[in-house]
Amino acid sequence: MKNRYLSILAVMFTLAACSPDIETGIVGEWTGEVINQDFVFYEDGYVDLIDRKHGTFEGEYAITDGNTLTCTIDSAIFTEPIISKVKIKGDKLILKSPNGREDVYVREN
Repeated sequence: MKNRYLSILAVMFTLAACSPDIETGIVGEWTGEVINQDFVFYEDGYVDLIDRKHGTFEGEYAITDGNTLTCTIDSAIFTEPIISKVKIKGDKLILKSPNGREDVYVREN
């Protein structure tokens, strides 16, 4: 019984270690699966939002509450910050907007 408990505990710790920390896991290039937008998140808190029709917009981002992403883009087009809930599952970044829409991005290597 004790060995079974230790085995279950070891599996739980292993799974927890595999879950990426959003603050570090988000860093990199992400391509929109359906939406014609890409993101590049930098370690220093800067972000590039690349709209495939309208060009690249620069800004800053922050992760708060463990999974809330706030992007403040330096452009008159973006009058309000972009706020999304974030999930990272393997090579997929899922951004869920306050209205419930989910956009999926794939990590570029």
